[in-house]
Order: sequence, then structure tokens, then C-alpha cells
Amino acid sequence: MDKATRQEIVISAHSPYLKKTFTLTNEIWTYKILAMHGEVRNCRQFIQETIGSLDKASLIFRKKKDPNSIAVWKKCHYLNGMYEYIKIALHIEKADGGVIATAHGSNNLPTYDMEPLP
Repeated sequence: MDKATRQEIVISAHSPYLKKTFTLTNEIWTYKILAMHGEVRNCRQFIQETIGSLDKASLIFRKKKDPNSIAVWKKCHYLNGMYEYIKIALHIEKADGGVIATAHGSNNLPTYDMEPLP
């Protein structure tokens, strides 16, 4: 994959609730998410829609030691019963946005190192 293809944006999702836009590059999608978490291969549109529809009732948590690291859990039927939730990890890089760092199936909700986003 050439550099231009790697840097191509495959998801750009704006969250009115978080007041930020998050992007996902082809490189992260292909070489990180799909290579390590193939269960989400049919979830690209679902990830985009989930970020765009976040609200007060959403399961949104941030790392206690890094408030710029946010994780979102959402029930996802595209995971074919293997997992109950999709976990989408977001990293805020600037005031108006950040990146989608990873996404994968999960049966567990947030752990002790995370706290609900206020």
C-alpha cells in the first residue's frame, strides 16, 4: 500500500455531543483494526454512525490517567454473536477532533482504569 493510500481517510465522523470530528485512516483500518480484530470487518458504517449519534445516554468512558483517551461501547449485531459490544477507542489530538485509534468486539464493559465521561 503506497503512502497516499495509507493516509486516505476511510471514516470521518462528527460527534455533536463531544463537539469533535474523529477520523480513521486506511492504514489503521487495514493494518491494525482488521489485522488484529477481524470481527469488525463489517462494522465500518456502524462505527461512523455510532460516533455521530453519541449522546448523554451512551456508554462513553475516558482513561483516568489520560483524559484524551476515550472509549465508547455499543451493542452491535454485526459481530455475529461472538461479542455483545463493539468498543471504539478514540484519541483526542486537538480541540476540534482526533482519531479513531482502534475498534474491536468486547463482552466486557469498562474496567477500573476508566471513568464515565462527565
